[in-house]
Amino acid sequence: MANKPLRILVAGDVEGNFDQLFKRVQSIQKKSGNFDLLLCVGDFFGTNLSSWEPYKTKKLKVPISTLILGPVKSQLTIFYNGAEGSELCDGVTYLGRHGRFTGSSGLQLAYLSGLESSANKGDDCTFTADDGYSLIAPIANDTSYKGIDILMTSQWPKDVEKYGSPANRSQELYPSSSCIAEVARVLRPRYHFAGLEDVFYERQPYRNHQVLLDSARPVTRFIGLAKVANKKQKYLYAFSIVPLSKMESSELVKQPDNVTECPYVATGALKPKQEEKSQQFFYDMNAKSEPKRKKRSHERGGHDNSKHFRNEGEKKHRNNPQPTGPCWFCLGSPEVEKHLVVSVGDQVYLALAKGGVVDDHVLIIPVYHHQSLVSCPDDVIEQIDKYL
Repeated sequence: MANKPLRILVAGDVEGNFDQLFKRVQSIQKKSGNFDLLLCVGDFFGTNLSSWEPYKTKKLKVPISTLILGPVKSQLTIFYNGAEGSELCDGVTYLGRHGRFTGSSGLQLAYLSGLESSANKGDDCTFTADDGYSLIAPIANDTSYKGIDILMTSQWPKDVEKYGSPANRSQELYPSSSCIAEVARVLRPRYHFAGLEDVFYERQPYRNHQVLLDSARPVTRFIGLAKVANKKQKYLYAFSIVPLSKMESSELVKQPDNVTECPYVATGALKPKQEEKSQQFFYDMNAKSEPKRKKRSHERGGHDNSKHFRNEGEKKHRNNPQPTGPCWFCLGSPEVEKHLVVSVGDQVYLALAKGGVVDDHVLIIPVYHHQSLVSCPDDVIEQIDKYL
């Protein structure tokens, strides 16, 4: 008998709009049946104390088991009282600042509350690189690790829009986090939910392995949610999930047609303190500097166009054009003739030409779609140069 999926709701920043959220949940459950869990990312509380009081005193009932993250704003810490992993009222549980949680159903969930600290000093509203490292350290040498079901953060990960469609926002409300990006890269959650940006953004799923180099792994779906008070953007997301611990591997690693490459690269942002302190660097101040790499054509000439092209390249990298039909050069496509592939890098791969024009004819092909060589970002050009 197949395992019964869990039915889960996820909400963006509630900001004290409890009545609006819970009435909406009740309406959904009345129409579609009961859900097992409500997850809330972003700021759960608002500055209005009176909106919380009826639930705290049990005058009003929370209609569903609810898990929340910690505060982003310091003035909201009064609602938590440092009570990590405890109920703040019947039905509402504060997960804590950071950690991992496995429910009785087998659902595995990781969470990281607050904003990334710029000074690497954490408090009730921020997290540090050490906090992020504590999430990934237990699985660092675990060869049997398959991933985690859900990652909850308030802040968005840095570069999440890379290789995918862009989010519909004019600017970031909060800086994106390189720490969260590294946590997501290592933990490989099947779903990653975040708030704060007051916009709904459902990114195309991305793969967590390198084609031809690694065995297939589950994909990740990132979803950013708007604030509950937003009348135009989606703030509540519903989905069903069978915990990965109860799934067959063949089913778990299926890759959807619109899957992209992982937007994150290893940065070393989560090195433990003792490792950072042990690293020392010595420089010979009299040594000659290394010769600069050959400039790209747009960098030559009497004026500097590098900034213009760099920004344009980054924009293209974030929103690469997708093919309208089958692509023979996509490594993830069933049409690609993999026996011709010689070498695969992070940005480009080398393949033998099917009908070579000359002897030893090989092709250098970007892993991701770019309209022309001029539109390729610097990291793609640099890897092309290495193959040349």
